[in-house]
Amino acid sequence: MRTGQLIDDGDTATLVFVRVLPHTAEHVWEAISTPDGLAQWLLATDVEIDGRTGGTIAMKSGPPGYRSNGKILAWEPPRLLEYEWNIAPTPPEMPDVSQDREADGEWVLARPARVPRSPRSAARR
Repeated sequence: MRTGQLIDDGDTATLVFVRVLPHTAEHVWEAISTPDGLAQWLLATDVEIDGRTGGTIAMKSGPPGYRSNGKILAWEPPRLLEYEWNIAPTPPEMPDVSQDREADGEWVLARPARVPRSPRSAARR
């Protein structure tokens, strides 16, 4: 899916992007769960990861230096990483989810983002 999918959740809407990555699970895990990996593709600096379910993740990323943090909801190396990605002053987003699709050995990266409806958009439903 090259475009996102919008899921109406009532008071919120969830926007989901899915990407198939032609790499091994270990290669993708390194890219999404380590300071060096995140620095290479997300331009992340000041990365702190308490790598465990219930741990935390925090970083500064991109040229604007956005600060994000969140709780790690699932940590199952190298198959599943799910965490909150909270960027102040916006409300918390849905977790990022990455998991291996074992049927063909490629990774599927799903990036859901929950967006609260404005009073204006809720009235148009």
